[in-house]
Amino acid sequence: MGFLSLFSNLGSVGSTTRWAIKEYSAIKSKNKRLSDGKIFKEIIKNRYLSMSDDKKEAYLLNQIHTFPGLAGLICEILNVEAGLYKNVYTLSDMVKPVINGLEKTDFSSKQKYGNLTGSYSKNFSKALTIHSLVYWILDHGNRSNYAFE
Repeated sequence: MGFLSLFSNLGSVGSTTRWAIKEYSAIKSKNKRLSDGKIFKEIIKNRYLSMSDDKKEAYLLNQIHTFPGLAGLICEILNVEAGLYKNVYTLSDMVKPVINGLEKTDFSSKQKYGNLTGSYSKNFSKALTIHSLVYWILDHGNRSNYAFE
């Protein structure tokens, strides 16, 4: 693990990843039949209960069906809360702790990475980097309406 990945693992990337895994596990254990979309909705609602940030919560709730699994949700939370997407040159290294954290779970590939399974399975870091950048660029007009920054 490089310095940047280590730093990311100890910072907001690592803590958000650990938090999201814990939330996903807790919600899923209560109702095994709950779809990932509904679990993501609960995770988002739980995250913003204490933060009282209606704009970020509304944005994330609106994007639920675009997330490539739990990894995508984690990256999108980091995009709106910490500007992860701004780290263009180091983004690939910064998402590695997300992948490393998810790989330690017994979640299915579909739960972890959604539609990024299959041909992307060996390059999740690149795929999540592209997801973060593409969704931010393509949807920037909508995101700027939420005035996160």
